[in-house]
Amino acid sequence: MASPAELHMTELESQWQAVAGLSADALVAAGEDGTIHFSNKAIVNLSGYSNRELKGQLVEYLVTSESLSFFKEEFGRITGAVAGEVNKAGIISIKHKQGHSVQVDLSYIKWQYRQQVFVTYNFHNLTARNEQEFQSDQMFRSLAEFSQDMIMRFDKEHRHLYVNPVVKNFTGLNKEQVLGKTHEEMGASVETARFFREVIDRVFQKKETIRIEVPVRGNTIWLHWQLVPEFDTQGEVVSVMTSARDITDLKKAEEEVRKMLAKERELGDLKSRFISMASHEFRTPMSTILSSMELIERYNERLDAEKKSKLFNQVRSAIKHMTQLLNDVLIIGKIESGKMEFIPEPTDIALFCSEIIDEIGASIGSGHQLLFTCANPVQAEVDKKLFRQVVTNLLTNAIKYSAAGSEVQIEIVRKEEAFVFSISDRGIGIPEADQDKLFETFHRASNVGNISGTGLGMSIVKNAVELHKGQITFKSAAGGTTFEVLIPLNNTDK
Repeated sequence: MASPAELHMTELESQWQAVAGLSADALVAAGEDGTIHFSNKAIVNLSGYSNRELKGQLVEYLVTSESLSFFKEEFGRITGAVAGEVNKAGIISIKHKQGHSVQVDLSYIKWQYRQQVFVTYNFHNLTARNEQEFQSDQMFRSLAEFSQDMIMRFDKEHRHLYVNPVVKNFTGLNKEQVLGKTHEEMGASVETARFFREVIDRVFQKKETIRIEVPVRGNTIWLHWQLVPEFDTQGEVVSVMTSARDITDLKKAEEEVRKMLAKERELGDLKSRFISMASHEFRTPMSTILSSMELIERYNERLDAEKKSKLFNQVRSAIKHMTQLLNDVLIIGKIESGKMEFIPEPTDIALFCSEIIDEIGASIGSGHQLLFTCANPVQAEVDKKLFRQVVTNLLTNAIKYSAAGSEVQIEIVRKEEAFVFSISDRGIGIPEADQDKLFETFHRASNVGNISGTGLGMSIVKNAVELHKGQITFKSAAGGTTFEVLIPLNNTDK
């Protein structure tokens, strides 16, 4: 008949096996002296010894001679171990019944049953894990070798542990020139080496994936970097895997989209400014036409010829102003859409400018003194319609923004392969804050006050000059402005 102690051990073994049998790891339960009492099925598979063969043996019976001293040193610490706490011993080798060894990760826990101390030893098979890691690494390499991305692996010292063939295509360096080396040792710039050190260290410290976009080769190429931490069984980062993808085309597409959105906003602003300008500029001549025609209609029989002529002239002037406004809008539209024709022809510049000056002078009466000089004849090839816009807009602005009776000087000077057309006034000048925007469509200087204008003239002038492959410059201050337009003499090949 079994003794109470034997019955208790049988009961304990039954309970222990119920739990240990569910574990994938090899387990043995031993007394405090190291004698094995119980063992699960996993230890049988791992060591080749049956439970009956192991029972009564010391735990060290399973340990190979190479790991025995390490095991005994760890066994000496069991007495001082705290019951219920898992103690990690480290990696050892145990011997198989067939003669070979198996690498395991050993841990143990001390516990007590009815005043008796036991120790459960956990042998975690590393061989299977190593085989899985090997297969995983083989799979990784087979994928990485054919990847279009740059794949690299780094250790804590920032050394390259692995690089795929794409790295050579990008850097020109062979694997032998990269593996085991840091970026400094590869000859990278101080900035590049510092960047990699900092970002790799960040992954080791934060233990999380980092994604960044970085420009390289003078910002001509953009790369999307992904840095992924790789962990050991204790959850510590042992290496960092990185992949870099060329996203230059994507960044260019993004930039194009941004430009399109900016252009759309600009067009929206232009539309708003055009509506504001048109409603203002059309209102005055339309009011003039309406009031003049009402007077003629209501008082036709009472008006003498002189008053009728004056009213008709007002209507004619208002219509001319509206026509000019529409022409300006049409010209701007053609220029900005690239549909403006450029037809240069041989022209006597002095004679052509003189005719325009006379026309404008006749319309302003004796309001200003228009002083025109051209020392030498100038023959050049210009588009007469466009060049007329240049002369007319600059001259009318000089008159509009200067006091009545003041001088406006117009001068033509021939250079070697070009001529310079200049206009100087003694007007209100262009504020410095407005000078950078002077040639923008619909822009008007902040000091124009109630002087009418569309903000189209200077934009037309600049575009017309550029179609002639010329240049326009100006100097301005309170008290006067001078514009100089340089136009090549020969424009037939433009």
